[in-house]
Amino acid sequence: MKNKAEQLFDEGLSFYEQGNFENAEAKFIEALEFDPLSEEIKYNLALIYLETKKYDLCNKLISRIRDIDCGEIIDELEKVDTEEHYSIPESIANICSQCFYFSQDSFIKETSGFCTFYHLDVKVNGRCYAYQLAEEGKVSIDEINQNLNKSNKESSIVYKEQLDDESLPQKLICDYCNANIKLSESEQLNRTFQCSECGKRVNISEEVRLLEKSFIEKTDSELFEILINHQDFKTEYLYAARKEIKKRAIDLATNEEFLTMLSEY
Repeated sequence: MKNKAEQLFDEGLSFYEQGNFENAEAKFIEALEFDPLSEEIKYNLALIYLETKKYDLCNKLISRIRDIDCGEIIDELEKVDTEEHYSIPESIANICSQCFYFSQDSFIKETSGFCTFYHLDVKVNGRCYAYQLAEEGKVSIDEINQNLNKSNKESSIVYKEQLDDESLPQKLICDYCNANIKLSESEQLNRTFQCSECGKRVNISEEVRLLEKSFIEKTDSELFEILINHQDFKTEYLYAARKEIKKRAIDLATNEEFLTMLSEY
């Protein structure tokens, strides 16, 4: 009589033969829970990952297989690897950790991650591997920059949506005494609150009105100088001021240094 792992494996094979890769994957994964040492299950799950283009998972799985010849899978992965190493992601981020293809699952250290597009270990704050390919003359730098600008534009939209939200977050740090403040729903909507520690009352709308007088005429380069001094920006400008400055700075988000700074605030 077959055990649970064998039953699930047979069900997975049946789904695989039908071309139902989603259900086959689920059955093989469940079978591994009952028999985590089975290389036969791992091998067939790797085939599923190959079929469904989950190449990073396939690569990691076959690295754990010792007694079954994975030569055919490796050959297919190398073909994919060659094709993708000479292509460019549709959307390139300023640094790897901000990229859609970035995974923290690295075999090196905490400051590294794994690129699921190029199947490489990468640095968290590193540049896309595509730049190295461009330096080697294998891909177009113009296409990289075009895709980088596309990524920046997408990120800018996200930032703008966040900043356009008129209500305040549930928690704030008091600009006057650095106390953590938890806001009520009414305070969030009305944008007016009082610090429970220092007693300072803050009206965000009034802050914005006063801010417009001193910042409305500032140029883009002046805004850049404000943001580039991280500590000054955080300590010298109140919450509303920082928010309005960032809203104006969004238009400069195609600048790599600018976008990185905006993502940190």
